[in-house]
Amino acid sequence: MKTLALVCCGALLLLAGCAHEKVAVAGYVSSAVPPEQQALWTNPSVGARPWSHNKAVIRATRGMVEISVNGGATWKKAPVGSVVKANSIVRTGKTNSVADFFLAENGPMIRLKEDSVLRFERLDFSATGVEKIIVTRLELVRGRMLGSVKKLAAASSFMVRTPSSIVQIRGTEFSVSGDGAVELIFGQARVFTEGQQFEVNAGFEFTPKKGVTKLSMEQANEFSKEISPPVVMGYF
Repeated sequence: MKTLALVCCGALLLLAGCAHEKVAVAGYVSSAVPPEQQALWTNPSVGARPWSHNKAVIRATRGMVEISVNGGATWKKAPVGSVVKANSIVRTGKTNSVADFFLAENGPMIRLKEDSVLRFERLDFSATGVEKIIVTRLELVRGRMLGSVKKLAAASSFMVRTPSSIVQIRGTEFSVSGDGAVELIFGQARVFTEGQQFEVNAGFEFTPKKGVTKLSMEQANEFSKEISPPVVMGYF
């Protein structure tokens, strides 16, 4: 098995608390992702090219949704239409709170479930050449996110980092949890943790305890229910 280089530095540390909790950039390196799996996170192998910086837009919300643009020092409400730029952090309330994001070229859509914290590290794309190349980096500090990502060009890169793993998404419908669990309805993903690499195909899941196992029919049906209906109307 070839070891792919990925980075796990500059991750977020969540300081648990009440409505005034703070999320700060801790700058730690997760012990679950060894140094030899580091380089792809910050240096995707897409060659020298001009990059355009994208942004996410909140398309629908339910319950408490807040955003911080200063590393978690202060927070403000994030209503529908809020622009989420690179290095912004979004969090949802502990009960019945959800946020849908439109990422345009870098998505198109992700959904952040309740009691979750997500940092948007990088949303870049390059339209030069034959194919449009995207580089997406999201840090899921805790909670759960669902995604619907279009099929990526070979040189593109969509990754989610959790406190214990790095997940490389190749599309198209998936979920990632802060405990390292990954579910795939369609598409393919690679999970890097503890110096190992796991391939997750459509209809399978990865958990740190069991590794890669097949999704049950009940799990697949529940996932479809979660990702299909919009929070408000027709955005997901």
